[in-house]
Amino acid sequence: MSGVLEKAGQALLQHQPADTSGNAHQFPCQPAGAESKSLRQLVVYQRCPARLRHIDGNVYGPLTATANPNNLSTEYRELSTTSYNLPTTTAVVQTDCPRFTTRTDYAADWASGVTTTYNRSGNYGEVTTPAGTKVREYYQLATTNAESWLDGLVFKTELSDNTPTIKRTTLTTWEQVGGTATWGPRVTDATVTYNENGSARFSSFVYGSYNLPLESYSFKGANASG
Repeated sequence: MSGVLEKAGQALLQHQPADTSGNAHQFPCQPAGAESKSLRQLVVYQRCPARLRHIDGNVYGPLTATANPNNLSTEYRELSTTSYNLPTTTAVVQTDCPRFTTRTDYAADWASGVTTTYNRSGNYGEVTTPAGTKVREYYQLATTNAESWLDGLVFKTELSDNTPTIKRTTLTTWEQVGGTATWGPRVTDATVTYNENGSARFSSFVYGSYNLPLESYSFKGANASG
């Protein structure tokens, strides 16, 4: 775990904007080192307050990344935080890779804390933005070995407002190339329907040698279809 956090610190120290002012006597934001506070915490120090980073982690990995945390020194002002609701202990046995269901973002002078929610149920995954709009993706679930190539492919996407009313639907059709998995699945057509006025856009794709796209056709209008 400490290795993961140390690498994160090195990346933060290395990827910083350079001084392009041409004034050799100015020293903006020079790296000053990284300190591993524990196996799950790393503080990256630099010579200007706007470049300090504080990364908290849990038993599974980095959990919260904080810019300019206000609990280190009064000279620092918290500019932004991003936190996830991952489990903080191993008290509850995990049956799969730990997943977060919320992400909360704070930014100074902008947001006191806005939360994006993630949900997975049955054959779909859904993201709800802080404004309440939703994006839901339905994916294929293979029931036989012959359908295994379809497993996990997205076949429908819905965009909803905060009421929630579905505003746009995208349907995607896949095919298995040549009846084998040699080239993997590819999209044959896609239909985007705007539910408010019933208009739609239909796109079809033709492939050539080596599974490369050869031609594409698009149609739009009321209830467009192939």
